[in-house]
Amino acid sequence: TLLLFRNNWIISFDFRYNKERIRQHIEASKEFYETAKESLEKNNIRAFFENAFASAELSATSVLLALPSKEILNCRVHKKRLSQFKDWAELGNVKFEFSTTLSKLSSLRDSARYSHSDDFKRENPQLILRILKEMIDFAEGTIK
Repeated sequence: TLLLFRNNWIISFDFRYNKERIRQHIEASKEFYETAKESLEKNNIRAFFENAFASAELSATSVLLALPSKEILNCRVHKKRLSQFKDWAELGNVKFEFSTTLSKLSSLRDSARYSHSDDFKRENPQLILRILKEMIDFAEGTIK
């Protein structure tokens, strides 16, 4: 943006990558978050974990998309995305709790969806919802 103001030029440029794509991921994350919340209210715990994972992964992807990396942009593998987000968290760029929650939801998703175990029944869904909301808010903050 170039603006002439009182005979002086003001120049502004937003260096953030993929801003519109990030916005779309955040909106999708919010939808899955709301669906997870509704599922929990109806005691549909398996649907809660599936939607909570989707919300967390989309929020994490939103954060990663702001980085100048084609690898992140083209990543289509859940485990790779989890690893990238963990690396980003270990550098202190996001709360480490975001990364651990995403990883936990990834494993609990299989437990709940495919009945591999009852591990998902031992978790605190309210805590997960709180962390998901924080992740969404953090991701939104990266494009404001």
